[in-house]
Amino acid sequence: MRRRRRNLASEAGVTLIELIVLLAVMGMITALAGPQLYRTFDAFRFRLGRDDVERQLASLNQKAFLENRNLMLLSQPTRGVDRARDQAELLAAQDAAAIVLNLTQGWAIEVQQPILYRANGMCEGGTVRVDVGSYAYLYQLAAPRCLPRAN
Repeated sequence: MRRRRRNLASEAGVTLIELIVLLAVMGMITALAGPQLYRTFDAFRFRLGRDDVERQLASLNQKAFLENRNLMLLSQPTRGVDRARDQAELLAAQDAAAIVLNLTQGWAIEVQQPILYRANGMCEGGTVRVDVGSYAYLYQLAAPRCLPRAN
């Protein structure tokens, strides 16, 4: 009887070797799944930011109407002193205020031609490119409402 009790007691625990094997298997699974999880999170974060930019672009005609003034969408951030001066002259010529979108750090908007939103809520249309890291998205803003349509 005593011999039988000792065998059962010694088999009830987990050995150190089994724990090491378990940790090694979990480490390999984590090493394989970790990079994919990071890429998925990065793509999700990009989609959230892109949706926010789309929402801001869609509301610009309403903003111009509510503020009862002309607004102009320019490239952001402005690169170079000459470009900033040219944009200031263009704003003055069109009697418009610059539109500043709330962009996440590292994001940029490139506008091929400045897009004018009139005080009546109508706009002249144009193309907007949103860049962040290795991602880029192109939008067509069709006059007169300029609702963003992805290309």
